[in-house]
Amino acid sequence: MTMKYSYHNLTVAALAFVGLLLFASCHSDDSAVEDEWTATYVYLQRLDYLTPSPKTFRIDHTSEGLSAGVDMPFVVKTQKATSKDVHVNLELRDAKAPNIGLQLQDKAGHRLTSSQVTIKAGQQSSDTLRIVATNLDALKTNEQKMDLTFDVAITSIETSQTNTHISPRATMNNLAAKIEKGAMQNMRMGIPEENQMLDRTGWVITLGAGAENSAANLVDGNYWSDVARSGSGFSITIDLGAEKTINGINTTSWGYSSNRYAPQEIEVSVSKDNATWKSLGTLPTTGGNQHITLLSHPKARYLKYNILKMPASGRVSIVEFNLYGTDD
Repeated sequence: MTMKYSYHNLTVAALAFVGLLLFASCHSDDSAVEDEWTATYVYLQRLDYLTPSPKTFRIDHTSEGLSAGVDMPFVVKTQKATSKDVHVNLELRDAKAPNIGLQLQDKAGHRLTSSQVTIKAGQQSSDTLRIVATNLDALKTNEQKMDLTFDVAITSIETSQTNTHISPRATMNNLAAKIEKGAMQNMRMGIPEENQMLDRTGWVITLGAGAENSAANLVDGNYWSDVARSGSGFSITIDLGAEKTINGINTTSWGYSSNRYAPQEIEVSVSKDNATWKSLGTLPTTGGNQHITLLSHPKARYLKYNILKMPASGRVSIVEFNLYGTDD
């Protein structure tokens, strides 16, 4: 019996000793993790942080100007209150968005004279900052689509508070943004004043990927044949055979007395050589029989009509396609 208990005690002691070694080993290996859990991390956060990143500014370009500006408010934060002031150095990088006067400003709209901001002791956030484009009108000089990017990043921090670091997550130490300017809007809904139809004889029509049925259905005068697609739009490219002045477009959709199968937004581009294209912009459309005026009356041999937005039915259909214009 004594030997039995002695053996039991030795076993317990051995297990306890092994456990102690494992604990010591784990504690040693996890010291960095423990340090990370107690660290203070500095990061950036947009005020509209629930919207997707990168932040996207979509700007329409019409004869009246640009539809929107660029204003991105954000703060510098820590995940817990600081015990000391934390000075955070920022860099606004706009190499891919030149000439639009991007500025780092305070909440009141005053340009910051320094790129250093402070999270005060006892706080978790800086005052609100903004990135604002002060010369967005520079984009008006380009009538075509433009995609620009910029970002603001934490470059360094200065503080007497120990164990304080820049967040290691790239999306938290850098706020990226995009500017998507549409092409100059040279279209409107409605029948053009000069509303002579172009002769469709000899047109060569090319359909984009996914379009169903023959391109000939678009010019056969039959309102029971169409070109259609479910789930996504498609493009129609027309070679007129020679340069024409194009004043407008007329499309008829299946069931044209309703809007059920009609495009809801389109883009039109023109070209003289089928190599260099000029976009005339995008246009929200409605109705089963759609008339579109091209305000610039372009001279072109090729026209590309691209369906960007589907109707609620999920299927888009064009039964007839006509152009307004003249041969000169």
